[in-house]
Amino acid sequence: EYYHSAHVLGRGGAGISVVENEDAIFYNPSLLAEGDGIYKKIVLASPTVELSESTRDIAVKLGLQNANTLDTLSGVIGAPQHLGIYNYTGVILRRAALGAFISSQNDILVYKSEDNGGLESVLVGSYQKAGLSFSLAEKFWDDRLYFGATVKYFQMGEALVDLSVASINETENAEISAADFLKTGTATSVDLAFTYSPKTRSDWKFSLVATDVGDTQIIKDQGEVGQPAPYKQMINAGIAFQPGTRMSKFKLLIDYYDLESKLYTN
Repeated sequence: EYYHSAHVLGRGGAGISVVENEDAIFYNPSLLAEGDGIYKKIVLASPTVELSESTRDIAVKLGLQNANTLDTLSGVIGAPQHLGIYNYTGVILRRAALGAFISSQNDILVYKSEDNGGLESVLVGSYQKAGLSFSLAEKFWDDRLYFGATVKYFQMGEALVDLSVASINETENAEISAADFLKTGTATSVDLAFTYSPKTRSDWKFSLVATDVGDTQIIKDQGEVGQPAPYKQMINAGIAFQPGTRMSKFKLLIDYYDLESKLYTN
């Protein structure tokens, strides 16, 4: 994931066909062609911070309620812990945008491992990205059809560690280096999108977006352990129906992510 929008997340992840500005860059670059004039906005910061429900509860108990640490952590076995941080900074014009982005996703799961006789194990995943993005968009066919593309060049790092509590206790006095697990590299990815809005029914739109077109291959840094896995292409579709008047408007947003089921089972 390169960028998460609080606006889109607040709609349950729906709205591919109605995003704008920095959200359009990552969700549907064809919609950068909407509007009039040339200049849209300068984005100094657009941070999004997301927490899993369990992580929020732990933070409240430990930070505000001064609960016992061991008791608190023992009560979250099997509950995923997640912290995500995203930001975009850049200049957005109608039909073009240039900026920089960061993405940080961190996950922890304490679980009972069958491979270790039911003992507790810890699964830790960390995924970091920082890079530049450039987007272009244009209207065609009497402003009914929008095409857009976003090109991203970024550096990434990922680490996945699965350790039993017993192995952690055995090595607590030994030095554990992040280099033993960290995979880093650079890559260039391309997203393509189109949106169709009929002149006779401008209150609805249909969009098709392909992210990481052709699969994004990661060029690993020399001396690092392992080859980072490629980011698979994902095709998403969205429909937006927005009937209403000048005083009020109703929005029906329907999205279908990963039509090819490469990453998700829908």
